[in-house]
Amino acid sequence: MNETPNLDEDIDIVSENKDDLWDEIGFHRPLAGFWYKLIFELGILIIPIFFTPLVLKILYPFPTSIGYRTTFTGIFVLVFSLFDIGTSNTISRFIADANIKEPDKMVQYIQYFIWYQALTGLVQITAISYWALFMVPNTQLAYGIWIMLICITKQWPGFPGVFKGVLNSLQHFDKKAVIDFVQGEAIQRLTEIGFVLLGKWWGQSNPEIGEIMGIAIGSVFGLYLDDVIASIIAGWYLSKSLEKYGITFKRLFMVEFKWDLVKRCFLFGLKTGLPGLLSAATKMVTLTLSIALIPQYTTFIVLQDMAIMLVAMTERLARQDFTPVFTEAYQNDKVKLCQYYNAHAFRFLTLNTGFAVAVMITVMTVLEDAFIGLGLDRYILTLPFIIPALLYRSTKQFNNYPNSILLAADKATFLMFFKIGEECAKMLCWYLTIAVFKIPELGIGGIVYTLTLGDYPVVVLRALIGYVYIHKKIFKLKFMVWQTFVVPTLSTATLFITFYILKVTALEALMDINFYLALVLGIVVLAALALGVYFPLTVLLGGWDDNSIRDFRKVAKMSGPSKIIVVPMSKLIFKTVSISPLHNKFKYDETEAYKEIRELMELRDENRKKLLHS
Repeated sequence: MNETPNLDEDIDIVSENKDDLWDEIGFHRPLAGFWYKLIFELGILIIPIFFTPLVLKILYPFPTSIGYRTTFTGIFVLVFSLFDIGTSNTISRFIADANIKEPDKMVQYIQYFIWYQALTGLVQITAISYWALFMVPNTQLAYGIWIMLICITKQWPGFPGVFKGVLNSLQHFDKKAVIDFVQGEAIQRLTEIGFVLLGKWWGQSNPEIGEIMGIAIGSVFGLYLDDVIASIIAGWYLSKSLEKYGITFKRLFMVEFKWDLVKRCFLFGLKTGLPGLLSAATKMVTLTLSIALIPQYTTFIVLQDMAIMLVAMTERLARQDFTPVFTEAYQNDKVKLCQYYNAHAFRFLTLNTGFAVAVMITVMTVLEDAFIGLGLDRYILTLPFIIPALLYRSTKQFNNYPNSILLAADKATFLMFFKIGEECAKMLCWYLTIAVFKIPELGIGGIVYTLTLGDYPVVVLRALIGYVYIHKKIFKLKFMVWQTFVVPTLSTATLFITFYILKVTALEALMDINFYLALVLGIVVLAALALGVYFPLTVLLGGWDDNSIRDFRKVAKMSGPSKIIVVPMSKLIFKTVSISPLHNKFKYDETEAYKEIRELMELRDENRKKLLHS
């Protein structure tokens, strides 16, 4: 019998103050980053269930309006990627490292990112505005000029990405989570609603514009305005985060960096960003082929996007950026710590993906009734896209995970050729699928496969090559096989069976009586079972050890607005530990990793003091 952990005691916690816990190096920071934003992620997933019917029926009664916005903004992907080369992945690579070794140099990196974005943004606005105003009127794209002009305006000054990127690299995941939620679910909703309604009225009042185009133009402008507001909020958070260094927000806009820093950042950005150009080119080729060869593409792409939104939880509930923790560890020669982080990061991905997939598979069984009940008959063709979208999105974090380690390890040259090869293979795959084998001509099944899984074989192959390279050239990948693979599989199967029984025995009958009541009750039951049954079950099966319990005790203190969920769940988890016969049977030996953590903290604190007293 194991002793129940005490949530109020932890010999490894530097301070009971949550701000100090965010400053303490360890895997608990990215873990807490996820759980802190959980309440926001649930909001992002649940709000659209009630908000989307209103949006689609009132704001976007015609799918083509969204299709116009998606199509015309996609035209500039290549241009945006070209100008982002100078900062491509550089924030993730250099900020986390400089935070440990040279805090003063960290300020110079931030200055470079700010000035680069501002100057290149002006160039983009000037060049594309000239093209849109004087050249596009003579082409078949003339009807989209206003969408293009508003879309390009988002490139200046480009500060939201910089400010949020720096906060993320400093592992202030809590602050970034707040900004993302407020921007996406509050500010963006309000600006989008306001300007879509304005655009709708404008289009109805001016037949030469039309309601469909008026809606599209209004939505693009609303999505631009939210970036401006988000910049102000993100800047305020960043200024507060830098106070402990004695760094003022005003200093971030000065020019203290030298040409050697510019050269280093630009070359790194060039190596990691060139594949992004090829990726943008792939998207352009795909877009061109799709518009030409897929019938009613602007409608089907909206249906695909809706399917992606519906299965988003399988990606969002496993989404966390681990690049900063690997960067600060690997760049300071802490290989054992990297192995420890990898083992726990992969366990996190499989545990969270498992319960998200179980929930989603259950939801899929009632989606047709939900579409009809919500009055979304025009969007019923979304359903064939669901399963392929689920496959793609639920594995996305696993497929992208190697990139985090490659960036952290400064393998820019390998990453460049690695991703160039991937994009060339994707382009060939898309061309063969659409133009040679003409898969879209096979009907709705062919269209669904093309739009959702057209490049999936290449994505999986790229991920496998990445894992092999990391294991052989960077550090030996270690996994906790039982905790990472066996426990999530057993728990997911159990959770799905439980969900399905409840659906068949109760929810289906309730749905016939009152659809909305069944919908609300179903969401509550799913959330309660997912959080109150799934995770304790993983503990009972031996999926947690003293390391993960210790980290989760810290998470419970750091979970902010999600404490309403995390604290009760943590108490249930800790109680389950005491009755689990498999607890610590598959424990990871963290001795050397924690020794390296203490060494990192000593180095960082020493350099921070030097900056404060300089």
